Amino acid sequence: MNKRIAPDCTVCCKECQIKECPLKQKPIVINIPAVATWTITDLRYTCRKNKVKGYTKMDRDQLIVEVNNIISNSYSKFKI
Repeated sequence: MNKRIAPDCTVCCKECQIKECPLKQKPIVINIPAVATWTITDLRYTCRKNKVKGYTKMDRDQLIVEVNNIISNSYSKFKI
């Protein structure tokens, strides 16, 4: 039985003998739509998953502020 191996960077670099693989140099970009366009369900879901207290009693504007805080905190953790 032949097993198919998915191509990944280690296989590519070993075959091509490249010291710096171009696959490792590409940044990962995540496009998130504007928080103001999210549905209230999406806003509540995000607050629930990030353990925001009192999210069930917040109105839409308060949820938008909390989600923006979550995104800005996440962005600062992963920014290189």
